[in-house]
Amino acid sequence: MDFPIAVLLMQDGITTGAIYALLALAFILVYSVTRIPFLPIGGFVTFTAMSLNQMQEGGVAWAASLLIILGVPCLVFEIKESIRRNTINLRGLALWFLSYVGVGALLLLAAVRIAWGELPLILQMIFVFLITVPLAPMIYKLAFQPIQDSDPLTLFMVSISIDMAMVGIALFVFGPDGIRNEPYSEAVYQFGMLSVPGYALWILGVTLVLVMLLFGFSTRTLEGKKLRATAVNRLGAQLVGISTAKAGMIAFALAGGIGVICGLLIGPVATINSSSGVLLGLKALVAAVLGGFASYPAAVIGAIVIGLIEAFSSFWVSALKDAIAFAFVIPILLVRSLTSHYSEDDH
Repeated sequence: MDFPIAVLLMQDGITTGAIYALLALAFILVYSVTRIPFLPIGGFVTFTAMSLNQMQEGGVAWAASLLIILGVPCLVFEIKESIRRNTINLRGLALWFLSYVGVGALLLLAAVRIAWGELPLILQMIFVFLITVPLAPMIYKLAFQPIQDSDPLTLFMVSISIDMAMVGIALFVFGPDGIRNEPYSEAVYQFGMLSVPGYALWILGVTLVLVMLLFGFSTRTLEGKKLRATAVNRLGAQLVGISTAKAGMIAFALAGGIGVICGLLIGPVATINSSSGVLLGLKALVAAVLGGFASYPAAVIGAIVIGLIEAFSSFWVSALKDAIAFAFVIPILLVRSLTSHYSEDDH
């Protein structure tokens, strides 16, 4: 391997690692607030990239129909909870119907009636964002909120089940073929002897902006401080009047938004199929493990390391690049298991 090839591999590894870093941040955000390992985060990348591809090819983004499919059970869930608490009223019913069914119906109608393939790319991206992000808090409300206090193994198994369900839904909605979206930048910038494609700068730039926005949200806004309080002490947050269910919804919505942005970024530079999200979610898990499920900077560093390992492995033994990346977490887990002290009272 000569120096120019090594530089290209490092560039590719850092770019890929930036995507893993964003997904790892979303993973840690959800886990710290809810103790739920959000493995389906990779599914949001798949749904976003493949929905955008459907629109670019003049088709209908049928993922919008999931807003109705999940919205109706969410409406029923809210009504049952209100009846149980004896707080049901017409205003609440109207608001829930509008939120869970009305908006979803309007977005589905827009997906069917508007020729999105003829509109500018930015409008397509905004629409995909609108039809995909709400799925995350709906998943939380239906699948996780009723079992929020269950043991970690139960939450992990439910998360895996949802991840596999999203793969099946993606296969049904988008088909088995891989796709690649239209590039949003074909520019190449020269920095001395180094040629950097425009998409790499886009990915790194968006990653940096999202990290700063996430930091600002968690430290400068009231809702962000509520999330931090819930992450530090869930019971204490409840005692001071913070709704942990609402905190979980917000955490899932933020994670879903990050997953959608990752789908928009990775779609033009990698081939995505219905099962691509599984590997992406697992690599986000590995990066989160490296960060101890708590440290955002450590998770970012771990994600970059995974990206570099994957890039160099693909040069030497491409068939084993994923296995090598996943094997990297074994010594980390071994060290943590030997240095951590766990008791039954830990949560």
